Amino acid sequence: MPRTRKAEKGATPAEVAEHKRATRELAEFKAKIAERQTWAFQRVATAGPTSKDPAKERWQCPAQAGKRRCENCPMSMRFPAEFPVVANPPAAATAPAFCTQRTVTIPRKALAKRGQRHYWGSDGWIASFNRRTHVEGAFGNLKNPSTENVRRGWCRVVGIVKTSIFTACAVAASNIRKL
Repeated sequence: MPRTRKAEKGATPAEVAEHKRATRELAEFKAKIAERQTWAFQRVATAGPTSKDPAKERWQCPAQAGKRRCENCPMSMRFPAEFPVVANPPAAATAPAFCTQRTVTIPRKALAKRGQRHYWGSDGWIASFNRRTHVEGAFGNLKNPSTENVRRGWCRVVGIVKTSIFTACAVAASNIRKL
């Protein structure tokens, strides 16, 4: 089997098979997340210092946001036929508020998980989360007793400015050592 990628150079057949399996699983995961995003509500107005009520946010349903077709949202039925459809929507008489209004107000305390910059599992979220490995490694190197040994009481100066200068020197020393 010809190897075309650098990452596979010198890999055993079992490692190549494992890489292909992991790649296939990641593609399946991303497809499921993309399908799930079509069900997600979309933020219309964020809570902030200029909003009327900073403890609440305005959201709209997926049909109003242009992600799905739903019988309870006549505008969405004009979307192309290949758009996903809400199967068995509630009857108009018993439909919840988000099916009968353009937007709904949700208290901010109920939205703690939605406060992330990227949608969970999306490409942007994966890229952002993968940075954590490098950050944790850098902090581990700074705290390692065999290297910079940064810990509580490691420098005997008082004040945030002096401590920050010492920390900057430790980070610079760490970077030079790694280079």
